[in-house]
Amino acid sequence: MNVGVAGDVDYLDPGRTYYAFSWDIHQLINRTLLTFPDGTGPDALVPTGDIATGPATASKGNTVWKYTLKPGVKFQDGTTVTSQDIKYAIERTFATDVINGGPTYFSTFLCPGGQDKTGACKTYAGPYKGASSVQGLSTIKTPDATHIEFDLNQPFAEWNYVMTLFGTSPVEQKVDQAPKTGGANYNNNVQATGPYEIKSYAANKHIDLVRNPHYDPATDGTRPALPDKINITTSFDSETLDNEIVSNSEDLDIGGTGVQPATQQKILGDASLKARALDPITGFTRYLSIMQETPPFDNVHCRKAIEYAMSRNEQKLARGGSYGGAVATTLGPPTLAGWKNFNLYGDKVAAGDPDIANAKKELTACGQPNGFKTTIVTQNQGKAPQQAQFLQGDLKKVGIDANIKQFDPATYYSSVIGVPANMKKNGYGLAFAGWGPDWPAPYGYFENIVDPRKILPQGNSNYGACSDPKITDLITQALKQATPEAEYPYWQKVDQQVLADACVAPFTYDKALDLFSNRLKNVYIEPQFGIVDLRTLGVA
Repeated sequence: MNVGVAGDVDYLDPGRTYYAFSWDIHQLINRTLLTFPDGTGPDALVPTGDIATGPATASKGNTVWKYTLKPGVKFQDGTTVTSQDIKYAIERTFATDVINGGPTYFSTFLCPGGQDKTGACKTYAGPYKGASSVQGLSTIKTPDATHIEFDLNQPFAEWNYVMTLFGTSPVEQKVDQAPKTGGANYNNNVQATGPYEIKSYAANKHIDLVRNPHYDPATDGTRPALPDKINITTSFDSETLDNEIVSNSEDLDIGGTGVQPATQQKILGDASLKARALDPITGFTRYLSIMQETPPFDNVHCRKAIEYAMSRNEQKLARGGSYGGAVATTLGPPTLAGWKNFNLYGDKVAAGDPDIANAKKELTACGQPNGFKTTIVTQNQGKAPQQAQFLQGDLKKVGIDANIKQFDPATYYSSVIGVPANMKKNGYGLAFAGWGPDWPAPYGYFENIVDPRKILPQGNSNYGACSDPKITDLITQALKQATPEAEYPYWQKVDQQVLADACVAPFTYDKALDLFSNRLKNVYIEPQFGIVDLRTLGVA
């Protein structure tokens, strides 16, 4: 199978990855304690066993969760996976100076004694601090090789979802503790537990996957793993990749962001191409992050001016028109459990049009009646450059002079907009972003992108530095609820507060017109990631 993508994976290290298409690739390489079933039915969003025999039933008020491992799961070197390998993998994510970029839920709920007010775990700093730090996280117990227990520092009803994340992918201590193959170097020395192992990886060029000889399909139930080889070409020019798929030279664009405008017109005018196209609602929201720490956006009225000035219809057009999404007025997507529609910025904005009069009023209120200068950052591939140009034109109409800086997709999130100090230092004021849920409930969507305690120095996902203590209080109240459903009203208020603070400006609820080759089989959108499920694909 031959697939491509405009950028590169963020990380092959399962503890650091946080791109949706990277997660799709990781499903082929790294198994997790729990996973989601393949398929699209009502059970597709209910966690099932992967390395574990199945989900846990909580005790002690949703604070204690116990799992049993399946027998026969092995690393690619033939070593049997144990509960200690999973504990060690999670311990690595506490070493944020070494292992960063991925989700931070483990530290939130497993930090002994709880995190401090800044979100830091002062009581455990990962397994690289000497022999006593290895297997030293007291909130994870491994009574034997096949059992693992998590003692949470606060109640959390959604813990089974957290166990589907790649931070639970086992890591061998002997590999990770060796200087040449471990720590930051583990990214190039991943020991697979899934049906495929990495034969070769060249950054921004290719990832070649071949069969893992020690993978036993009898221990799995979600990965048909049909192709013998999977060739992934990275940093593929978007239009060239489209043309290669049209001609059946490539099988799929695994980025999941949809074809380019010229290819869209080909598909809509050709019945044979339309027959091998998908137009899913992805569950992502596309939005503009407004950097609160970059002047003059430290003033809320300057941020609100952006909310009013941006044409959401132009952004929708750049992403493919009605095939690219619908105008968004909330940060949470309509597919999210407990979602509630609202509009804080008036009928014009809700219709997708700019509100110039109100934008100018906000500029006056922030002491910048004649506008100011700022920088828009975006990616240099696909639809991103056109989106930035549209926004640049919108802002000019209200006196804001914005230049555009473009970056490679492979490092855009992890090393550019995910490093707050660099954004502030360079005066970057606005950044295009997109987000989908880590799991299908509000906490798995909002936590890492708006919680003030999740503003990290490296690998940050709260790009705009949303820092309102009201948001923190609402999240704290949500976590006190006994069921996910009881949390919904609090998350609705979180969404509204984020928009009132104007640290993000959502513009589309994402859709994507995707094309695949005529030899690709079993093609469907996996609900948890909103992109084509690589686990089930076959070629004929």
